[in-house]
Amino acid sequence: HITGRGRQMVLGLLLRQNQSRLRFFASSAKRVGLSRELDRTFTEIERSSKTPAELVETLEAALSSDPTDADTASLLDKTRDLSLLYAEYTKFLGEDRLDPQGRLQQVLKSMADCPQFRQASVFIDGINDFDRHERQMIAGMDKLCRELTITLLMDPDSVVLRNMHQMPDDLSLLHKVERSYRLLAIALLPMLVILPL
Repeated sequence: HITGRGRQMVLGLLLRQNQSRLRFFASSAKRVGLSRELDRTFTEIERSSKTPAELVETLEAALSSDPTDADTASLLDKTRDLSLLYAEYTKFLGEDRLDPQGRLQQVLKSMADCPQFRQASVFIDGINDFDRHERQMIAGMDKLCRELTITLLMDPDSVVLRNMHQMPDDLSLLHKVERSYRLLAIALLPMLVILPL
């Protein structure tokens, strides 16, 4: 099992090993923090259920009107580097290693294969904050289960409750819960139904 920190270390190693093959990231391959940013980027791409190679294809099709433009060339170089690094990372993982995204996919697949989940009513109560992994698990359960109910202690007049895209007030007494609700609501769209009590 590769932890989140371990994934960043592997990405740092792959950046150095492939520096000569990179176009956009070649000059910053040894920069501290780049592997952490790549980890975040790969996580966002994985969450969209796309691969960096698909991203490159989409961008090449969309930007083919002016391939000589400096911004276009730079963006294409960056996405090609992302695709190359992700391919190298996938090759490094092979069949024997699981990273956090791979473990999440394995758990969600096991849940999808479990007939008890399809008929289950799931209740989540007494939790005021969910990390990204927990939000992804909840979104996976929401797709599988017959019913999913989550209770959060919030002010019924909260601006976040009326508009999930509104950032919570930093000085709100329930800021942490409002922030958690907002992120969870976005993860559950479009299946979300709000029932204030």
